[in-house]
This record gives sequence, structure tokens and C-alpha cells, in this order.
Amino acid sequence: MKVFFINLHKAVIAAFCVMLSWNSPVRAEREGDGLAEGLEGRFMFRMWETADGILPTSVKSIAQTRNGYVWLAAQDSIVRFDGTRAKSFSGASVPALASPLRSLATFADSGGRLWCSSTDKSLYVLERDVWRKVGEAEGWDAAEPVRAFTQQGGEDLVAVAGSRLLVFRGGKLSPLPLPPGATALPTLQPTYSRSGKLWAATRSSLWIRVDEAWIAVDRKLPAETSAESLTPGGQDGVWISTGKELRLYSRAGLLKTVPLPVGFRVEPLQLLEDAGGNVWFGSQGNGLHVLTADGRMLESSVNREMLRPQVTCIFEDRERNIIVGTAGAGIARFKPANFTLVLGEPGSLSGTMVNSVAVTGPGRVLVGTEGNGLVAVENGAAARHIVSADGALDARHRVTSVLALRDGRAIAAVATRGLFLIADGQATAIPSPPAVTKLVRSLFEAMDGTVWIGCETGIFTWKDGSIALLPTTGAATLNNVRGIAQQADGTIIAIHDGGVYLVRGGGVISAPFQLPAGTPLAVASEAAGPLWIAVEKAGLVRIEGGAGVCFHLGPQASKRLDRRDRADCPGHLALDGERTCAAAEAIP
Repeated sequence: MKVFFINLHKAVIAAFCVMLSWNSPVRAEREGDGLAEGLEGRFMFRMWETADGILPTSVKSIAQTRNGYVWLAAQDSIVRFDGTRAKSFSGASVPALASPLRSLATFADSGGRLWCSSTDKSLYVLERDVWRKVGEAEGWDAAEPVRAFTQQGGEDLVAVAGSRLLVFRGGKLSPLPLPPGATALPTLQPTYSRSGKLWAATRSSLWIRVDEAWIAVDRKLPAETSAESLTPGGQDGVWISTGKELRLYSRAGLLKTVPLPVGFRVEPLQLLEDAGGNVWFGSQGNGLHVLTADGRMLESSVNREMLRPQVTCIFEDRERNIIVGTAGAGIARFKPANFTLVLGEPGSLSGTMVNSVAVTGPGRVLVGTEGNGLVAVENGAAARHIVSADGALDARHRVTSVLALRDGRAIAAVATRGLFLIADGQATAIPSPPAVTKLVRSLFEAMDGTVWIGCETGIFTWKDGSIALLPTTGAATLNNVRGIAQQADGTIIAIHDGGVYLVRGGGVISAPFQLPAGTPLAVASEAAGPLWIAVEKAGLVRIEGGAGVCFHLGPQASKRLDRRDRADCPGHLALDGERTCAAAEAIP
């Protein structure tokens, strides 16, 4: 039995789940980790922490290098993370680094270098996969620790060390003249605007550097201003927190003000405007908020201990994900979601559970729910419940399966009520035998227009207005038929608790292949011939030419890859820094 590995990204696996109609409610990649209230319709949430055994508890700074790795400045090392595995770097493994490495700030510059500063005033660079300590030959005097770095495009790298600005040019660090009056101010903070203009802020003034000279934009900032919050903003400007409000400045002056929530006032903030125009801000005392591009103020939820996340840094990676570092809770990722919430309320225990979805026309969808009836969705909005005139189908019923027919009509299966034909927004009961009335698990329309009905006790067909039981002979017993499909040659495939049966030429026969142990859940057939079957606790089975391969998608079969392993997985997909391997095992 040959075992090999195929690398699949989690999004690809999720796509298979959708294709095969696995109806697991998905709101976050791991539930119960403090899903951000108000962000569910815009972002998917994932958190990594010490409990995962891979990441530090507290993160002070975040960077991303050209090869996609995310780097985290931690309390005793600098950590490289690829979404699956983390590796710590300190003097224990790299002689050039201190041990422990009390990292303070990290930054990836446009030249491919990764910088890391530490609380002991040391400065390190990773260049061409080799760590080295920066010394006097490169202009570093180790007088004060580097608190932050900034760069935009091909502009010079600028670092702030205490009350000094340093610029990296020609392979050396050298002093950069300070704005007037900024001498000996430890709160000095630089940043580049998106067009490459260098800005600097103190607690009392805001400056922009033009033609090698500093020009004052605002000399009267409130005393509570958090200079550390200075960050690039829209209209080629910068955002800064003044203690009571967020301000957006351009070179011409103040453009916009946004009042801060009460808890954030007079508190140092971490601040970032993402590529979508959303402004993220957080603190160690009041957690995370987002001012959306359309003006909504959204608040993150508290964790299980009813404590808000202690936000220490906010970073946007090159895939437009927002990564938030915390003091004591690892890192959280907010991934832009490409979906809109139509039914239910995220985070609610009483939300709508969807059993089946069918597309009935352009912009029109029918949704079968668990106890909330059949809902018509039009142009992305839940329009109304589909009910029958006699009340046999109403908004409280359990709709187990919905099938869109080629003629524009649809069929809905309702537990204990039977089948209903949906046409022109109206539901009409289809006379059904007791087995169909009790519970229908699957519906399928064959190429000849026959509707196949999978029930707890067999398969029925509906054609020309009448329902008939599919006769079986010998040992063929069909219990809980969960899925039906058809191959290009017309063969009907039925999966049930006992395995797989083929319906061919009016007869029912066992499939000529064996599935792994587990309950078959769903089936789909490609036009080119391969058959896909989802098996509970086993994985995803692909059948072609009578031979099968099972892709084990569970964590027990996963293999974490680093760069040395990639030659063994030439077909891997690496998106958002994550890779997931599926062990593929030949079925005898």
C-alpha cells in the first residue's frame, strides 16, 4: 500500500466541503476563541496562542519577509511563523543572537533584510538567511534601543532610537535631523505616508519632511496625544490619536476627526489603516476596535474570562489579513471574508441552521432550514418564507433537502410532511408514501428528468407526477440514503449506511470498490468520470476506473512542511502563509 502526500490549502478543503454539501456551520476557523462582535460578516477570525504549542504568549512587533514568513518579536526570541509551524531564533540556536533575545521591534525592509532590535540596545539583521549583529562599522552605537522602524517603497529605512532618528543609507546608519523642538523627546515617532513622505510626531506637534526640511503641520496637538499611534492614512496623509479623538492629517492640515470610545481616551494606542480603508485601533486596556470605511464603529468581543484582549501591535500582511499581537494571548488574524450574511445572527445560539441550498435562477436561492422552514433569498437578501396554502408547510418546519429542477421549479423535502413542489413562489404538496413523508435525506434529478429520492428505508423515484419505490433484490438493502449522483454513462450512485450501490439497467448492485470504515456522507460525480465520496472520520475518497484513493484530511494525517520539505510536495498550494497536507492512501 503506497502512501504519498498532496499539499492542499485549507480553502481548497473548504471548497470540497461546500461542493459536497457538508452542512457544518462555519463562522470562525476555531470556534469559541472570542469571535469579534460585529466583524463576522466582514472577517474570518483565527487565534494562535501558547496552548497551540507553537507561538509565544506575548508579541511586541510583527513583520513579513518576501518569502511569506511572518516574524514575531517575542519576550525571549524572534519567532518565524508560516501559519502552521513556528520556529524561535535566539542565541540558543544562532550564535550571532543574544540568549535570551529580548526582542523589541522587528521590520522587513525593501532590500530583503529583516531587522530586529532588543531591549539591551542590540540591533540584528537577517540577510540572505544569515543573522548578524549590527555594530559600529555600520553606524550603530547601541546608545538607546530601537523602538520602531518605518519605510515605504524604495525610500530610506528610518529607525527611532530614544529621541534620535536614524536613516539607513549606503549600508550604514546615520543621524537624521530632528524636527525643531523635538530634541530629547522620547515620544518621537516617524512614519511614511503612502506616497513616500516622511512624517514625525511628538506629543505636541506634527511634522512632514519636504526637500530635506521639516515643515510643521500642527504645532498644537493636545497634551494627551499618543505619538506612537502615528500611521499612514488615506489621501496621502497620516492618522494620529490625540487622546480624545482620531485625527487624519494631510500636508495641508486637518482633514477629519473621529471621537474615540470613552475607554480609549488618554491611553496609548496601536493604530493602522488597512488597504480597504478600515481604521484599526487597540490598546492594552480596552482591546480592539475598528472604524470601517463606511463609518461604522465595531468592537471586538471579550474572551472567556471576560477580559478584553491586550493589544500590543497591529499589522497588515501582503494578503490583506490583519494580524493583531497581544500581551498574554498570542496573535489573532482577521481575514477578509468574501461573503455576506443572509440568514441568522452570528454568535447566537438560536441562529438559523441551514440543511440545504438550491439555486433556482439568477439571484434566486431557496434555503431549507432546521426548524425555520423554507426561505426564499433574492439578490442576496432573505425575502420571505415559502409556505403552502393549507399550512402543511410553514415557517416552523424542518426542511431537510431542496432540489432545483431544470424547468425552473423546485422540490422541497419536509420532515414528517413529505415533498412539496415549488413553483412561482407557491408550495404544493406532492402525494407521497409514508416512507417519503417521514424523512427524505437526499434529492437528485437525473439526466432524463427523473427525480431520485433517498429516504431512511430505500430509494424512490418521481416521474410524470407519481412516486415509485425502487425495487431491490438479493442482499441489497438501502438504509439512510444520504446522497445520490449520476455518472456520464447514466449509472446512478447511491450512498447509504451500508456503503455504495449502483443502479444500472433497472438493477441494484454493490459497488466494485470498498470504502474506508465510516459513514458515507455525500457524493458528487465529475463530468469527466471521477467520483468523489465524503466518508465520516476517514476523509475524501476519489474513485476512477474502479480504483480509489482516500485523502485523509484530519489532523492525525497532516504533515507540516518547512522549506526543506517542499520538494516532496511539488503540487502544494501556499496561500496566506498556510499549507495543509492531506495523506493520500490507495484503497485496495
